[in-house]
Amino acid sequence: MVCPACQSPNVIPDVEIIDQAHLSEEALSVKVEAEPTAMIFRGRVNSELRARVCGNCGHTTLHAVDHKALWQAHLKAEGKTT
Repeated sequence: MVCPACQSPNVIPDVEIIDQAHLSEEALSVKVEAEPTAMIFRGRVNSELRARVCGNCGHTTLHAVDHKALWQAHLKAEGKTT
């Protein structure tokens, strides 16, 4: 793995991202709702975000841990099948 910004191989691959809202430490996450128009039971799918950080220039990229589940929920919300 190399940094896309400076091409350095000094990349920290799996850095935890902390959300310190509400005086607690929780993993930062994203969500997709498979049934966004439903009144309840919207089929919410969450995924923790992790980071890759370059130790040379500081360039940081984010990635969702459970990206496949997010994609499936998105397809369902769009009325598409896999």
